[in-house]
Amino acid sequence: MIDFADLVSKTSKFEAGLKLSNVVSNNDLVFGPQINGEYTSDPNYSDHFKYTENVNAAYADYQTSLKKFALSAGLRAVQTIAKGTSGSGGQVVNYNYTDLFPSLLVEYKAGSNADYSLSYNRTTKRPGYEDVNPFLYYIDLYDFRAGNPTLKPEYTTNIELTYSRNKSFAATLYSNITTEAYEFRYYVQNDTTKVNTNIPKNFGTIYNYGLRILAPVTLTNWWSADFKLDASYQRYVAYPQNGNLNKGTKDIILSGNQNFKISNSVSAGLIGFYETSCFYGISQFKANYYADGFISTQLFDNRGTLKLSMTDIFNTLRDRFNTNYQNLNFSVVDKIETQVVKLAFTYRFGKTTLKVITHHTGNEEEENRLNSKEN
Repeated sequence: MIDFADLVSKTSKFEAGLKLSNVVSNNDLVFGPQINGEYTSDPNYSDHFKYTENVNAAYADYQTSLKKFALSAGLRAVQTIAKGTSGSGGQVVNYNYTDLFPSLLVEYKAGSNADYSLSYNRTTKRPGYEDVNPFLYYIDLYDFRAGNPTLKPEYTTNIELTYSRNKSFAATLYSNITTEAYEFRYYVQNDTTKVNTNIPKNFGTIYNYGLRILAPVTLTNWWSADFKLDASYQRYVAYPQNGNLNKGTKDIILSGNQNFKISNSVSAGLIGFYETSCFYGISQFKANYYADGFISTQLFDNRGTLKLSMTDIFNTLRDRFNTNYQNLNFSVVDKIETQVVKLAFTYRFGKTTLKVITHHTGNEEEENRLNSKEN
């Protein structure tokens, strides 16, 4: 990873850089019954998958300011060379392509407390390494999960217009259009065995238009809150080979973070979240909601903190959806452990004014893909 920066003038700056990454994955996964004390590989559920990926990226960015305006424009070019081979399935994948990702940000300071900004950029999200591994994961008799070696990155074009006041209140109109979208559950059903396999797939295009509002509020000298609203309209359009889906949906997300100062040393907080029922991908989801809370106290001249917290206080957080698309017709209630009580004590030794240094290795994107989880 190489970065270069140069001050073109007192108000202008130019940056450029290169990043090269190489990933090699060799997964030999064996699944099968135990016979005479030894495990025997079942070829239907075992696989040896080898995957290599080279990503070569270069970027350039120019920033300048003039009176009340500030401008930033950039371009990133990324070449991807990938190859995957599956031992049992015989699948071979070869990719060699180059993408361009432009970006533009214009900011205008209208007054001492008001700011406007207009941004445009094109981004991509690459599949997690588990998403491209074709190994078949057994969940239960009628539910499996598998990766897709032919899965491609998804691309999103973002446009946002933002108004902010006092560097706190903000309202944003936004448009996001995602092609090659794969970030939702897609199922392939065997009509004979009734087995559903959850496979990531480049399903189609998602059009998303909305309004996002952030409003901090100080109610009293001991009670403050941050409220967020995200209201959007989304349309899912499938590629012809994936069916004839063309459906729009409304989605409203409300959240609030309230903080209470009980005394000079004791504070509490309450977090609430609510999302309306909406259509997502190929499934109709029911409303989702939860509440978290905590209370904490400062001890030992503010060097120690004792904190009691609880997530999902009413144990309401769960996915509830039904899917009725093509040959699929089923309902799911997915509940994982979300209600957790924690009691934590922290104590700060030595000086409390030390600066925290954050180290960047340049491999954060690859680490995120390695730790990616199913939606």
